[in-house]
Amino acid sequence: MVPNILKKIGLKATFLFDWPDPKFSNRDPEPKPESLTALCKKVVEEKADLGIAFDGDGYRAIFVDDTGKVIMTEQSAILFLRDLMKTQRGPVVANIECSDIIEDEVRKYGENVFRIPVGHTFLVQETKRHSAVFGVEKSGHICVPKFFWFDGAIINSIYMNEIVSRFGQKLSEVVKELPTRL
Repeated sequence: MVPNILKKIGLKATFLFDWPDPKFSNRDPEPKPESLTALCKKVVEEKADLGIAFDGDGYRAIFVDDTGKVIMTEQSAILFLRDLMKTQRGPVVANIECSDIIEDEVRKYGENVFRIPVGHTFLVQETKRHSAVFGVEKSGHICVPKFFWFDGAIINSIYMNEIVSRFGQKLSEVVKELPTRL
């Protein structure tokens, strides 16, 4: 599905393992750094601006910068937040596993973060309940209500591509300036 969608909207992309494989013979279905070595290598080989890995059921997307480095979910969240907060304000929802760099970023805009338990269901419910402009779980679930009330990895990937295209510098340079905390 993803290759067809990206081609239809005119994004140039190279795909890895883009066929149904219920055995996940090429990588773990969890999009975590240690399972994304093939993607990281391909991003560098292709001189791509951005790499994207989806989890097994397509709810989560994890991003890789132009140097082949996996971007922490909280750092991806900051990229989304900085773009979102240009045009809208509101609270943010983050699960208890997320580091405090989310609060640090959201405070810059005079907004609050509501902490929630771990779980996709909590993310969606609480983002809606608090009329939040953004919701994030450390595992990679990201909810951007301006597009969709659920954590749609495909639309979030398209949005991240749009954000990256406006930087005027390499994604790795932008990410290097972002805070990190484990």
